[in-house]
Parts: sequence; C-alpha cells; structure tokens
Amino acid sequence: MFSRGGDRPRRAAPPVSAFYAEFDAYLRGERERVAGVDDQHVGRLRVYRNGSIRSCTEVLRSNYPTVADLAGGARMTELAVGFVSARPPIEAHLTSYGRDFPAWLASLAEPDVPPLVPFARLDRGWTTAYFARDEAGFSPARAGRLAAEGILEECVVRLAQHVALIDNDCAALDDWVALRDGGSPSGALVDRRQRVALWREQDEIRFREVEPGEWTFLRAAQRGVPLIEAGEAAVAVDSEFDLGPFFAGILEAGLLCEAEQREA
Repeated sequence: MFSRGGDRPRRAAPPVSAFYAEFDAYLRGERERVAGVDDQHVGRLRVYRNGSIRSCTEVLRSNYPTVADLAGGARMTELAVGFVSARPPIEAHLTSYGRDFPAWLASLAEPDVPPLVPFARLDRGWTTAYFARDEAGFSPARAGRLAAEGILEECVVRLAQHVALIDNDCAALDDWVALRDGGSPSGALVDRRQRVALWREQDEIRFREVEPGEWTFLRAAQRGVPLIEAGEAAVAVDSEFDLGPFFAGILEAGLLCEAEQREA
C-alpha cells in the first residue's frame, strides 16, 4: 500500500533467520554461503569478521596466559583463530568465552598441542575461581551448631562456585605457577596424574595439589551429598584419610556451601 503506481514488484526478502544463519556461517569462515552477495557488502562483513576474531583472540590470550607463553605469539594466534572459527561466541559479552578451549585443544592431533592442555585446564580453573559469584559459605560456626545438635553428618553440602577442580595426567602445577609469576617452566613435565584444587579466598586465588582421599571428598561435594557420604567415599579410596583436619581446613577456606536436602 506504500508503493507508487508503476513500481516493479520487489523480490521477497529472505527470512530473517536465513540472514543470521548466513551471517554466522561467514563468521565461521564458510565464505561460499555468501558467494552471491555484492562484493561491497562482503567487504563490510570481512571487516566485522576480522574485528570479531581479533577480539576473541585477545580474550583467549588473556584467559590462557601460560598457554600463550608456552605456544609463542604466532602459534597462539593460530590456535586461537582455529578455536574461534570452530566455536564462535554465542554470548554478547566475552568474559566467559573460551571455557571449552582446553577440551578443544585436547581434541587436536597436532604433536605440539598435548603439553599445552594441562596448562589450559589450570588457566581455566583460575579464571573460573576468580570470576565466580559470591555466595554464602558453610561456616565453621554453622558446622559447630549442627554438630552440637548431632546432625552435622547428615547435612548436604556442595562445593562453592569459586572452587575449580583440575585433573591432569601430568604434574604441571609447579611450572604453571612459575609461568603465572613471570618465570620459566622447568622444561620437563613429570608423567603422573595430578589433581589440583583452585579457589578464591579474599580476592586471592589459592591452589594446592590434593591427595586421592581429598579429591574424592571434593568431587562428592561437587555433586551435593551429605557429609557422611562424602567422608565415607574418601575413606574408601584412602584408608588413612584423616577427615577432621581436612574438613576444618576447607571450612576455614570457604570451599563449601550448604545445599538443599536432596530428593529421595
């Protein structure tokens, strides 16, 4: 009703969903999807794509500093561009972008990549712990009151969101710490399984290697279980596991939160 007499009929515009699908495909590097688009428009898309890739690449460098140090500038750029092409951001903000970068690295068959994976996991754990939201912890005072009532062992707990558990197949923690502090790695990783807990405590990131019994307790707490169940699971894998000092330590560090009772 807004057209003037004599105007030629216009071709129906494609669905908006098709536009976004083609736009996303171009950002992923699938240039054939825009083969019929005017070159001038493609040029504008290219500027946007390059800017988007550059922003995501810088986020990955920032979130994975030890990987960037080990890989070197050119190789890190190559890996980052590969990841961005395979896993473009789906959120407007980039704070949490790249959370699956360690898993993506682990899926690559290139020979220089496996040594980077444990460092990527530790870097991701640091970022997760640092940016996790604040929440009320399961305090020593609360534990004391429940113990006095004889119901502490039935209390259902969970790990606080600012706790990250890292399971690596080599001992990378010391080299990771050295790199984060601006130093140099030893150059040779010990081929043994290493489990690490990272957590935020008063705006500082703490970390330490955890033993099998401790790991089992923390993983059980991650699922949200009664304290007695977490303790029994830990003792089952390590008969010498001393629950008392360990439990007091993680309470003091704020690693636990009280959860709702699980449904039967």
